[in-house]
Amino acid sequence: MTGTMWATYSCSRCGWFENVNEGTATWKVLHDHNEAQEAEEAGKRRAAQNDPVSPNSAVIVTELAPATTLVRQLWRIGTVVVLVLLAFFVYVLVQILL
Repeated sequence: MTGTMWATYSCSRCGWFENVNEGTATWKVLHDHNEAQEAEEAGKRRAAQNDPVSPNSAVIVTELAPATTLVRQLWRIGTVVVLVLLAFFVYVLVQILL
């Protein structure tokens, strides 16, 4: 298959006809695009297999940054505060109901 789209226009009275090339068929454009994408992905997979320590293949964290440690500490403090407030709310609710 050529991937081009041809149309035939004809006159029913005189029998005249003309074949017109309307360009590349839609299926051909989509097919070529998909082939190019698959080839690119296969190339990336091959590159990742040949170079397992490339910067894009994996991120190795050896030490936490101070900001990350601070965020984790604040998260833990916030969790404790929420739990204490929840316990206080339950205590007050029990005192009201009894």
